[in-house]
Amino acid sequence: DDGRILSAELVGVGDAVGGGRGILFDSPGGRDWALVIAGGLPSENGPYLAYLTTGGKRQRLGRLSPSSPGELAVYRIFSTDVSGAHWVSVRDRTGETVLRGGVTARRG
Repeated sequence: DDGRILSAELVGVGDAVGGGRGILFDSPGGRDWALVIAGGLPSENGPYLAYLTTGGKRQRLGRLSPSSPGELAVYRIFSTDVSGAHWVSVRDRTGETVLRGGVTARRG
């Protein structure tokens, strides 16, 4: 088994603008990782933090940083299994969730 790619399309919550994608790699060897890329987020509401929710537990992925014009990104390597992840979310500086997406297995 070469592992499995999981994906979450991130959409605005409520009146929030922007969007993005969360990509997770479920490694059979135990080195799972997550990448979140977002765009269209107002800079005045930053910094933005990305989270991964598994069951009732929320894990911080980290602070999104500029990756290219108009885009922010963050990645994290895990020593724990991410295959049970349900949600990827992005919160603004006040802690308000602005982007959220459900995690699904990517179809070849």
